[in-house]
Amino acid sequence: MQSKPVEKLSDADLQDLLQEIRGGSLADRRAALRAFDWASGDLRKLGWSMAQKGVDLGTAMTVFLNGAPARYTHLRKDKVPPEARARCQVLDAIHHRAVSGFYLPDPELGIEDVFDAIAEWIARQEDDRAMGRVGRWVFDPALFTPITLKAVQADHDEDDDPTVVQDASVDRSIFSDGEKPRRVSLWRELLSPILG
Repeated sequence: MQSKPVEKLSDADLQDLLQEIRGGSLADRRAALRAFDWASGDLRKLGWSMAQKGVDLGTAMTVFLNGAPARYTHLRKDKVPPEARARCQVLDAIHHRAVSGFYLPDPELGIEDVFDAIAEWIARQEDDRAMGRVGRWVFDPALFTPITLKAVQADHDEDDDPTVVQDASVDRSIFSDGEKPRRVSLWRELLSPILG
């Protein structure tokens, strides 16, 4: 039996959703996603919202883990109960975006609030690998290791290693008047030309 895809939003639903997304701050939208009720919420709206720019890695992983993926990760796609197929499709989409780098860590908040839950998921997937099985949603642990110049420098003593970058300061002249430089992760800095 072939699974039924998640239904597309009607034009009226899409307009309501756009209004909902445009209203409120980015922090409000992220908080709403983190609080999404997988049991009674509209999975079509969740899927669409998770595809929008501004969803950070911490929020994406919180939403993913709130969706109870452990229940379905070892089921073959054709064995997923019909009532859970839409849920698994949304989980598939979130997973795909996460592993492809669509969701980046928030440079201010990082992923600290969900890191323990992610570490537990990674540990379970490593246990699976040791037993010779692979779940439906596998994450590379490196995805959750922040790469910043500060982290790299912490591993080296400047006096002992002459190859360490001595000055990782930001050129303040690239900012317009009145705009303060933000702490930026190396990943965000490297990918900013692509992401806009």
